[in-house]
Amino acid sequence: ASKQFAEEVLKAHNDYRKKHGVPPLKLCKKLNRGAQQYAEELATTRVLKHSSESANGKCGENLAWASYDQPGKLSFLV
Repeated sequence: ASKQFAEEVLKAHNDYRKKHGVPPLKLCKKLNRGAQQYAEELATTRVLKHSSESANGKCGENLAWASYDQPGKLSFLV
């Protein structure tokens, strides 16, 4: 994702966090780079599993997979 997109998403996310009285998040290039690499690995292997960093408690992950047979019609979601 572009830097501009990442900053827009972060701002929207932090606006929501502020409404709930929780501290804002910051972008982390290292974390973003690792997440992108792992997402590409999952896409290549087509196996949905948590990373070793998540399994070791070093970070948290929310994983989802969706498949569409026809445009706009969800046929599978994990």
